Amino acid sequence: MTTKITFVLVTIAIAFLPKLVLAQKSVRSTTFAADSAAIHQLAEKFKTCIIEKDTNTFKTLFYDQNIKWVSVGDAKTIETLKKYDPNASPVRLAGAYDLFRDSRMASIALKEEFYNPILETDGILASYTFDYCFKINGTIQNWGKEHWQLVKVNNEWKIMALLYSFNLVFISPAPAYMK
Repeated sequence: MTTKITFVLVTIAIAFLPKLVLAQKSVRSTTFAADSAAIHQLAEKFKTCIIEKDTNTFKTLFYDQNIKWVSVGDAKTIETLKKYDPNASPVRLAGAYDLFRDSRMASIALKEEFYNPILETDGILASYTFDYCFKINGTIQNWGKEHWQLVKVNNEWKIMALLYSFNLVFISPAPAYMK
């Protein structure tokens, strides 16, 4: 009797397993599509805040105001910076929340452009990596790779960490696709 019940349960499981897997994949792909759209929208807000120098909205994109931006300069860039500042470090910790409030920035056009974004997420955590260039008054100043770690809190994506490499364009020219 137990063997018959086991056989029936296994047969039912085998019959319905592909449907359950497909249903799970469908839910996952729908969730990924929604998360992907939300994260890409967050990236667009990030870029718009830089252009518009909108500090208040910019701050809302981050989990909290204690998030540090970590920048890592390439060897040639750091070598050049050390000529001006012997204490220049290849790794810098900074935040940019109040950058736009600096009165010297008022007449300067700022823009960050993203290329080749790669998104990975499980619906709770995400990583968003892309090539970037940063422009001042329409001219590339620095470029590199940027990597965000994001968390989904109260159904909203927030940047938890921001790391980027930087190459000063007058030392290491930007790739042609960024121009």
